[in-house]
Amino acid sequence: EEDIIRGAIESGVAVFLHGASSEGKSSRIKQIDPDCVILYLRNATPESLNGKSVYNSETGEMIDIKPTWLKKLEERCEKETDKLHILFLDEITNALPSIQGMAFNIVLDREVNGMWELPKNARIVAAGNDMKDSLAANQLAEPLFNRFVHVYIKTKVDSWLKWASENKIHPSIYAYIAYKGSKSLRTPYNGEKPNADPRKWEMASKMLYATG
Repeated sequence: EEDIIRGAIESGVAVFLHGASSEGKSSRIKQIDPDCVILYLRNATPESLNGKSVYNSETGEMIDIKPTWLKKLEERCEKETDKLHILFLDEITNALPSIQGMAFNIVLDREVNGMWELPKNARIVAAGNDMKDSLAANQLAEPLFNRFVHVYIKTKVDSWLKWASENKIHPSIYAYIAYKGSKSLRTPYNGEKPNADPRKWEMASKMLYATG
């Protein structure tokens, strides 16, 4: 999975990561670019995504103001021109259709609000839950869907144990998952009781370290 993601990023191809909640989609991107700029589209507004226009009473003119995320991305890309930096459009399937439409323009034209171009060393990655994995998910419009190379994330025990070792997950948690296997790494969610998943095992690790 990581090789495909890295290959697409290096090639300038936009990537879409599919997967259930807690599959570690965002953590995979942070491993590739710790300074990535993350946009949570579920909570985005037109102004936070596209910027806004304000009236200058002194000149009598409207001034276009860039969104905060674009300023951050430009700053990081200008600081390290020899490095690729990622714009991570998270929870895109949970966004309103109007917000998805604005995101489509960014992905398609690499422009924001039709006036500001993304830096040349900026790359686009999006992530979301499929409709079968989340009741809050919306279907992605076909033109937007077709603009991405798609990677379907499925955390397996071997890859999780490698990650757990590198990220100092508590030895008791590591040993338990290594012994029990995939049926304990993720258990079904029935809407009534909490289920196990990679993120919750990380929570349990933190509690073990804190309390002994």
